[in-house]
Amino acid sequence: MSLLEMTVGELLEEKAKAHPDHEAFVYPELGLRKTYREFDEWTDAAAKGFMSLGIQKGEPSSGTRIFVKAI
Repeated sequence: MSLLEMTVGELLEEKAKAHPDHEAFVYPELGLRKTYREFDEWTDAAAKGFMSLGIQKGEPSSGTRIFVKAI
């Protein structure tokens, strides 16, 4: 599958399977450091939270402000 045919979620899932223990991102100002596995789990949890608010998969979000607090 080419990159243009993948969603961001699919790309992250692929990277998490290929390199689960590699760092996906580091945000030192907030003390955040996540591996691809952790980041994939974190974004899956966020997606489930959005769905519990009634936001459906594939629903456009332009013009919608969503605030996420990093824990």
